[in-house]
Parts: sequence; structure tokens; C-alpha cells
Amino acid sequence: MEHLIETSPGSFRNETLFPVHGIFLPTVGAFVNHSCDPNLSISNNYNHEMRWEAEKEIGQDEEMFVSYIDPMLPLDERREILFNRFNFWCHCALCKKQEEEQEAAEEE
Repeated sequence: MEHLIETSPGSFRNETLFPVHGIFLPTVGAFVNHSCDPNLSISNNYNHEMRWEAEKEIGQDEEMFVSYIDPMLPLDERREILFNRFNFWCHCALCKKQEEEQEAAEEE
């Protein structure tokens, strides 16, 4: 990390001055999956401390999810961003519900 310099939140430059965009997650954070209807949010402060906060009740055996992107974006835009940045097509409960609503509207 000594070769990366943070120029603004989430943007870094390396010693060759090429921009590098990304986020560092400690090991536990790297294993939290995405949902467009997350039950967990992650924030950090300028002391590089991460704060994990439940957005809704999380049951004992329920998986924790964060949103990798802005969940308020339209379905097609969310899926396009997730596919282009993270190489997967989202099939979370919210996406499935909105996809079914779109299909029903098209049939009318």
C-alpha cells in the first residue's frame, strides 16, 4: 500500500500517477454478498474504521447482504453496472420482483 496515495475518498493514485478506483475491505468484509435490498450497510470514517449497521432485523441463520451500488437506481441500470463492474447478473429478491412487474406490465 505504500505506493498508493489517496487523492479523494475512494480514489487513489499510484507512483506512476495512474488513477486506481476501489475500496479496501478487510477479510470479513470481502465475504459479504450483494443485494439490491440490503440488510446491512457499511460506512467508514477518515480514521479508516469501518462501521457495520443492520438496516433491518437480521435473523440468526439469515445471510447478511450489502449493496455494492446505489439500490435506488432502476433495475436495468443496476444490473448493467453490476455486470460491468463485478461480472454478475443480480437475481436478488428485489430484482426478481421488479423483473416480474416489468414482464406483467409488458403483457398488458
